[in-house]
Amino acid sequence: MKKVSLLAASVALALVGCGGSDGGSDTNTGTPSAGGIIITGFDGYFKNAVVFLDSNIGTKGQLDQSDTILGLTNTKGQITLPKGTDLSTGTIALQTLKPGDVVKLGLGDRIAAATNKVDFASDYSDTYTTDMDLPGQPMEHSVVFRSQQTGDNVVISPITDLVALQAPVALRTDVTPEQKVCDSLFGENEVTDKECTAKLYSDFTQTDPKLHKTAQILTDTKAKNTNYTAETALKATVVAAAAVETLSPDELKDPTVRTDVTIADNGTVEDTPPTFTESKPLLTAAKYNEVQNAFDSLNIKTTKEVAGSKGTLLTSINISDLFTMHNGKTVEIDKSKVSVGYALDNKNQSFYGRINDKNEFELYQTAGQSITSVGKVNVIFTTANGENNTTANFSFNVQAEAGAVKPTIDTEYLAEAKETLTNLPLIVGQPFNNLEEMTLSADALFNETVKTIELSSNANAIGLTIKLDEYQKDIIISGIPTSTAKAGEYYIQLRAIADNSLSSEVIKLELPAIVEGMISVNQNEVKLLQDQIDSLDLTVGDLIDHEALDLDITPLFNSNVTEDIEYYAGLEFDKKSRNNHEYYTTIPGVRVYTDEVNGLGTLTILGTPKEATKGGYFYVAAGINPDAENEIISEMVKITLPDVKPADEVIPPPQPDNNVSMENTFLYESAVESIDNEDGQYLGSGVSCEVRYFMSDGENTGTGEMFSSIRTVETFDECPTISKDTQPNIDERFESFGKYTVDSNHVINLQMEEEYRDENGDVVLDDNEKPLMEKGNIYLSAKMFDNKFITTLQETMTPPVGYGEPYSWLYSYAASTSPNSANAIMAEWNKLEDGTINQLENTIYFTDESGNIQPLRVDATMNSVDQNCSGDMCESGSTDADIFIKNMSCDLVKDIYSFDGYSISESPISWGYWDHVTNSYIPNINFYPQGDSCGVDFTSDSDISLGIHTLHGEVNEKYEGKYQDIMFSFKKD
Repeated sequence: MKKVSLLAASVALALVGCGGSDGGSDTNTGTPSAGGIIITGFDGYFKNAVVFLDSNIGTKGQLDQSDTILGLTNTKGQITLPKGTDLSTGTIALQTLKPGDVVKLGLGDRIAAATNKVDFASDYSDTYTTDMDLPGQPMEHSVVFRSQQTGDNVVISPITDLVALQAPVALRTDVTPEQKVCDSLFGENEVTDKECTAKLYSDFTQTDPKLHKTAQILTDTKAKNTNYTAETALKATVVAAAAVETLSPDELKDPTVRTDVTIADNGTVEDTPPTFTESKPLLTAAKYNEVQNAFDSLNIKTTKEVAGSKGTLLTSINISDLFTMHNGKTVEIDKSKVSVGYALDNKNQSFYGRINDKNEFELYQTAGQSITSVGKVNVIFTTANGENNTTANFSFNVQAEAGAVKPTIDTEYLAEAKETLTNLPLIVGQPFNNLEEMTLSADALFNETVKTIELSSNANAIGLTIKLDEYQKDIIISGIPTSTAKAGEYYIQLRAIADNSLSSEVIKLELPAIVEGMISVNQNEVKLLQDQIDSLDLTVGDLIDHEALDLDITPLFNSNVTEDIEYYAGLEFDKKSRNNHEYYTTIPGVRVYTDEVNGLGTLTILGTPKEATKGGYFYVAAGINPDAENEIISEMVKITLPDVKPADEVIPPPQPDNNVSMENTFLYESAVESIDNEDGQYLGSGVSCEVRYFMSDGENTGTGEMFSSIRTVETFDECPTISKDTQPNIDERFESFGKYTVDSNHVINLQMEEEYRDENGDVVLDDNEKPLMEKGNIYLSAKMFDNKFITTLQETMTPPVGYGEPYSWLYSYAASTSPNSANAIMAEWNKLEDGTINQLENTIYFTDESGNIQPLRVDATMNSVDQNCSGDMCESGSTDADIFIKNMSCDLVKDIYSFDGYSISESPISWGYWDHVTNSYIPNINFYPQGDSCGVDFTSDSDISLGIHTLHGEVNEKYEGKYQDIMFSFKKD
């Protein structure tokens, strides 16, 4: 059992009994609530220390505005939190308070908000921390300690603070934070594992005098040195532990035997054990009780009567032997440092005090002054002991004279204010300011003219700021609520104080429920919009025209938030890749836009369909503060597009002249494709390496099976590694595309079937509930040129009877038996680095008017724009890319190709802009003739982000089958 001196026990009981010199009352009873989290702070037990959650987003080890105050500790150094309190967003910490710190640091409102009592900032204005090793004496230092401990019993001390300091450093070593501290305290590996942890998180005030004294030294060391870091703190700990070894058992138990370790600004720690100070004066317990009882017995009331020229003596109290040394020797009181002042603001004109020659404290009503204010008055004495002084704090109360009037409440306006508050629109994540909604008067709540109105609120802990305006007239409620709450869970308290310092009854105004923000979808309006879009006529090669339609998605969305709504049109997004497909539809060549400049939901569908497509669609959505932490996003609403009908032109089958066999060899080719994640969500588009294998059934059989590599995210980086022994029919990286036939001219014919889907993407069933099938007929042939297979592909799709006419297209590409040509334009082989211009080279092929294959040299670059450049040669925007096409005029380039860019990235590069004059999407691409060649310049205001970025020149319809697509991919990682 811990032995406590009669002195310490008596003073502690005196403080608990009378609420005396430590300014402010306990916020905890000391009896833990069932199932709560008990936090105990000490080097000796800290009474009235501020316990807070040191937020991960604020300054670590410092009580700032981002931190959550949890309350004040009681005489046992404890605070009890409700079980289940979320402490995951920070580290448990406490800060000791010197007299005056609450007002200086503006903590009164935050402490009041943390309690469940009816209290205000002024109730804590003279609160300070007492180290119960020295009961009755205010802490001399304001210092923060932290603890990494979790669970239902958490201790905070200078020792746990050492562990918290080491935590970030220990992440870079093999030694735990706890072991680092134990090695410094007890010697390397002297105390390890569970024994180490148990010692560090123990209540050593009861079990370990040496560790207790070391903690006292570390408190003073941290308070007096600004360079108290993870490294210097451990060095200081070694010195402190060595110094403790020089003390006798009595000195170890004497809380006034103190010292500290010196840490220089450059981090040098004085390694010589410091000298301990002489014992510090202590309060004499019996005398302390006697003096405070004398103050408690005073019956002083406010009076209009003015004191005479010498003042009015109110009482004399003997204060001899108030302070003694540890050995019992009496210590004198400094008569020049007697302080008398009201606790609320330390201001005083009504009283003064002095110590006479008999060591009596004489309290006077000041000459020429009346006593006008009620309240607590503090009296402070200080020893005359050089620099090693001790103070004693006493107090007495001034009562109201008979007939004094306190402020009363205007019950009619109070009812009106309560009704007004019930209608406040408080929504999680959304900014609120009541001045935009209504005026709520604090002054009108009270009938009499008052000197001061006090306000406190527990809602400050959830993102709201509730305060009085600068004139103390109106209540201001502002901020962004961070969590939902029931009506009445959060509230405002107000109290009025008259000139005589009498206060009114406390008014409690309950706040309404705080709800989640939401944007709902009106399904009736969705149907009306869908009916209009269904009337569009879409044909390959024809410009979309919907001028006769009034397309507006605004009526589709309703919100309980008053902020402006932004609208989105494009393909489905997720949190990580939201903007990867804004403006896109699933129909090549067709895009969708909303009026972003004016913030309207006017919908535009534009472009020229490039392929006959069934089941096309896009999504629309609405959002408030999209991409911000407090965003509110509606559900994605799917809008289907009519089927795109094929053009009237019939594509001729490929010619057999000079064809070569493509069978029984791996063929590497490149193609611009899209990629989805495992959940089917679109990630973006880029150049993918595709590997084909036409496996014949045997020599001269004329039949076989086609296999193709499975497209993955990795195939957008580089080609897969295929060995000569790979068998695609059993390799899990390949899938079958079906059986084919091949004629004597090496023309491969691949026929396939797939389930036919309607415009909503649903499988269409026949009368027997079986899927209708759509047939595909593909012809492929190749000629050799530059050791490449110059391949022509013709594909014709035939829908089920009654579901439309067949549609076809033609495509030309180069394939090779080596991955080198494909990899040369792949992302992994073309890394983007800051300040570097990457230039790629490639050769594509076209068929001239005589039917001969011709090479076409194309180069490409991509780089960040030098923002420090000046002069006519500087590029605009943030990112620049170029494609150079040799020996082809820009007029012909523009006739043959359409250019755009794509990304597989969380932050894709946008190579175009919305033209609000023509109400259309315009690629930010320009053409520059360079002799007999052409430069195609891409400009973007987007920075080059992490991911894959692709430049694409797509062959226009009338040149399909003659020219090949231009494509290059770059990667930044």
